[in-house]
Amino acid sequence: MTNPIESDPARTLAASLTAHLQWCYRALEMVTRENAELATGCEPAWESFREKRKDLLTELDTLVKCLRTHRLAWGRLTPEERARDIQVPALLRSNTDLIMRIVLLDRENEQLLLRRGLLPPVHLPPANRQRPHFVTELYRRTQTG
Repeated sequence: MTNPIESDPARTLAASLTAHLQWCYRALEMVTRENAELATGCEPAWESFREKRKDLLTELDTLVKCLRTHRLAWGRLTPEERARDIQVPALLRSNTDLIMRIVLLDRENEQLLLRRGLLPPVHLPPANRQRPHFVTELYRRTQTG
């Protein structure tokens, strides 16, 4: 019996990317709700958010394992075979765009928590994260020095 991943890697990768995209929409919805509660100044429903995050992270682990498997099969295709399927690159772009929106909004939530004093000091972000070109500068210094 043939492995369905190897028989049609593009279709199985597209299905996994679609599942991941749906996960991203749920994660975006959650951080948007967190943001709305933090922005209004009311006390957020921490227990509810924590449980939702836990459930989303458990689901993400499964999705990532699946995507890794499909990515390997996709990588074995020739460039011509990959070029025939336009759905996978479009799904990759959609996933990437949505992930960036989630990360930015989550950082905004983190800043709101910091301003309100609701984030314990052990969870403070590193100072260099506020400097977007820190890694580039560090790399340049080590290469020229």
